[in-house]
Amino acid sequence: MTAAYDAHRTLFVLNPDRFAEVRGAETLVICGAARGMTSMVSYALHALNYPLGERLGPLNYEDREFLDCLPETLRLQSRWRPLRGLRRLVRARNAAYPRWGFKLPHAIFYAPVLRRRLRNPVFVVCVRNPLGTVSSISRREAKKAMSFDRMYRHATAYQRALSWLLRQADLPVVLINMDAAKANPGRFLNDLTELLALKGNLHRIKAELEQNGYSAADTGDRRGQAAG
Repeated sequence: MTAAYDAHRTLFVLNPDRFAEVRGAETLVICGAARGMTSMVSYALHALNYPLGERLGPLNYEDREFLDCLPETLRLQSRWRPLRGLRRLVRARNAAYPRWGFKLPHAIFYAPVLRRRLRNPVFVVCVRNPLGTVSSISRREAKKAMSFDRMYRHATAYQRALSWLLRQADLPVVLINMDAAKANPGRFLNDLTELLALKGNLHRIKAELEQNGYSAADTGDRRGQAAG
């Protein structure tokens, strides 16, 4: 069955009717390729006071508690199973927030598990031109001396998991065109805030995105600061 979709200027929403049903009580999973600009999306949500965790990595806004539950080294396991601590962590977040999310690029590989364990999951997949990802890897990880073939495979490894998501006819998925978002941060912010019914100082956030000036994440206790 082919999923229905709504097209926005910088993103697509798959299964929009289901998304409308869960909006306001959703759990966002911000994921995609490593070096796929997931930090831009998580920064915007963090700046809009959307709960993304109590222990965030500085600059990348990755949820360290979910990283403990969903380690990258286990992403290719052949049999999906609930991982240690995941149920406890999800229960605690559900009790603390009416809506919340977390950012881990490789969480896309855990999509079948997360679909079962999260309350109203919505996968927010950051899709970037693979050559842009390769360029980012080449600049930032030059010391590893990765071959072009390896960098390209790294940039596209998530696409098989994305294909699984696209076949789920009742699962909301938001696909963000990161090249369009980077080219026009203001348009991206408008799409994001309209989609999730969020408010904030978009002028300030836009200026910081244009300068790649992502502020260091507030790693203090954000419990109870639910987004509106």
